[in-house]
Amino acid sequence: MNLQETRHQLLALKPANRMYWVGLAISYHLLQKYDTAVSVITSYQESLKEPEIGDQYEHSEMLLYKCMLLEESGQFEKTLEELENIKKHVVDIGSWKETKARVLLKLNRAEAVSIYEELVRRNSDCRSYIDGLRQCKKLKGSLNTFCFDFFFQSPFFSFIFSSFFSSIFCFSCFNFQVFNKENN
Repeated sequence: MNLQETRHQLLALKPANRMYWVGLAISYHLLQKYDTAVSVITSYQESLKEPEIGDQYEHSEMLLYKCMLLEESGQFEKTLEELENIKKHVVDIGSWKETKARVLLKLNRAEAVSIYEELVRRNSDCRSYIDGLRQCKKLKGSLNTFCFDFFFQSPFFSFIFSSFFSSIFCFSCFNFQVFNKENN
C-alpha cells in the first residue's frame, strides 16, 4: 500500500478530519498530480460551510496552498483568479502579495513592479523580494548597486540623508568657528 492509498483510506474513515484532506492533497502534490490535489482541496472547501472562529488561519493557509498548487501546475491565469477570489479570507496578506507578485512576474505583467516595491519596502532584507523586483525591472548589475539605487531614490531616504548631511555641515561650521575663536 502506498501513501496515496493510505490517505484515501484515512479520509474514508474520518472525512471530517481536515488533516486527512491535507494529507491526501499533499500525496497527490508529491506525485505531481496537481489537478487531483486541487480537486481534493476544492472538495474539502465545498464540504466546509464556514471555518470556525479558531480555524481561520488554517483555512487561509489551505486556500494559499491551493494557489501554490495551481502555480506549480503552470496555470498562472487561474492562480490569479483564485487569488482574487480568496483575498477576503486570507489572514496572511504578506504571503498573498508574494504569491500574486510572483505569478504576475511569470506572466510578465507590469503590476508586479508595484507589489514587489511594496514588499521590498516592508522587508528590505528579503532576497526573493529584491530579486523579483530586479527581474520585473529587467535590471542587470550587482545586487548592492540595485539596493543602493532603490533606497536612495526613495523620498524617505532622500529626506533623512539631506537632513543628516545638513546637520553635519552645520556642526562642522560651528566647530570651525569655535576652533577659530579659541586660537585667536
